[in-house]
Amino acid sequence: MSEHALLRVCDLSVTYRLGTAFGASSRRVFEAVKKVSFDIEAGQGVALVGESGSGKTTISRAILGLVPTSGGSLEFDGRDVSRHDQASLASFRRNVQVVFQNPRLSLNPRRTIHSAIGSV
Repeated sequence: MSEHALLRVCDLSVTYRLGTAFGASSRRVFEAVKKVSFDIEAGQGVALVGESGSGKTTISRAILGLVPTSGGSLEFDGRDVSRHDQASLASFRRNVQVVFQNPRLSLNPRRTIHSAIGSV
């Protein structure tokens, strides 16, 4: 782990409770993400790559605060992402870029990758 990480993901876990028929609660859970850790330095581009169903989208959503985490920590610029209020969460989301799984639909083919995701 880097000392100067802009984004630090440490032992991130995301667990979903599995539903049952007729609205009964279930104690069964699905571990979508289990103890994932990585750092991203300022100015560094990173690709999250894996098989379908491996948790790439869930990790991205957890970083953005769109799904709750069940373990680990997320820090952006030294601040705990889970402790953002609505205003600081909106500001945080403006500073984070996500390129969705299908680049042919997500990116303009007339632009270079650098111009599409290099700056806001």
